[in-house]
Amino acid sequence: MGANYRRRRTILAILVLLSAAIVIRIRSTPGRGDGFTVPHPRDLAAYWGSATLLLHGQDPYDLQALLDLERSLGWTGPEPVVAWNPPIAQVLLLPLGAMSFQAAAVFWLIVNPVLIALAAICAWSRLRPALHRFAIIGAPILAFSFAPSLHTVLEGQITTCVLLGLVGYLFFRSRGQESLAGACCVALLVKPQLVYLLVPLLFVDAARERRWSAMTGFVVTLAAFLGVATYLYPGWPISYVQLLLSPFSPSLHPYVTPTVSSLLSVCFNTTIGRYLWVLVLPLAIGVFWRYGRGLDSDTLLNTALLGSLLTTPFAWASDQIVLLVPILQVVARATDYTPLRRLWVFTAVGFIFVYAWWFWVGDYQELPNLAVPLAITVLYGCAFLRQQRR
Repeated sequence: MGANYRRRRTILAILVLLSAAIVIRIRSTPGRGDGFTVPHPRDLAAYWGSATLLLHGQDPYDLQALLDLERSLGWTGPEPVVAWNPPIAQVLLLPLGAMSFQAAAVFWLIVNPVLIALAAICAWSRLRPALHRFAIIGAPILAFSFAPSLHTVLEGQITTCVLLGLVGYLFFRSRGQESLAGACCVALLVKPQLVYLLVPLLFVDAARERRWSAMTGFVVTLAAFLGVATYLYPGWPISYVQLLLSPFSPSLHPYVTPTVSSLLSVCFNTTIGRYLWVLVLPLAIGVFWRYGRGLDSDTLLNTALLGSLLTTPFAWASDQIVLLVPILQVVARATDYTPLRRLWVFTAVGFIFVYAWWFWVGDYQELPNLAVPLAITVLYGCAFLRQQRR
């Protein structure tokens, strides 16, 4: 026991030192856009600004008011950093809006990693309860070895709420607590473009299986969040629509992100990829309705999630933190493989992780990160087919 304890302490110390070295390296690496660098929680500035405005009964999507707040923080860009999220995100972050930005940044810098670790622990505990020791130490280490995890933390992103919603849905679904599983799905709407296939398919699945409590949990929780937003600022629906129609909206502006849409735009100078979801969504619903009966929750969620990330009009590399759900599934299934096959899977996962790190720290680019969900899709597909054959 003493030797094992010392070995674990040594491993943790090495990981801490490596993490510190990475953070020091990143401190000089510019982030997206102008004005802020990665150590400055750039995206959190937008979330905090919108939450602060909503908390004081003002329009959370007022670009001029948001720009004024961000200028007071040192933002030098010509346009504000905007939170394009629906008001669910602002309601979730209302406690941050009650703090100064400096306090909110420190608080979120602590809470965000905790949420990621909690999601990893819960996901692994459900997948491999017999390997509970790995859940406490190994699962969080695996999660933070994935570049989008640290990227999300340093950008002040809230995609961790989506990750926690995904894990929460699977966790409560496996325990038969349908109302709580449905309530967790509301967190997915913080970034609906990441789950545009998943949420409709979960509704279709719940309706077909007559799991009305799951749908009720979702509707009641969603109504509560929207009720708070409406109480604080009744005009948010019109403001939000106007924001989405603004020139810099992700639905209109040609941002280059790791999606098929951006790949088509860069290679063929076409915007047709932005509307790929219009074809994919009804097709996915039709295929699922015809062939998806009896599909387990994990397969449905992971397949729809991977499809959403690949075909969505807009998703940053940091948003790929949600891929931790299928990654943990692949690793958990690999524990039942033969040693040689398990080595191949772990090597493939390691290569994907190194690749993601390189295109964030070594050579910051968004589009090459499209290879990450593509590779995870292949790995997950192979694991699924192997399980079906067994």
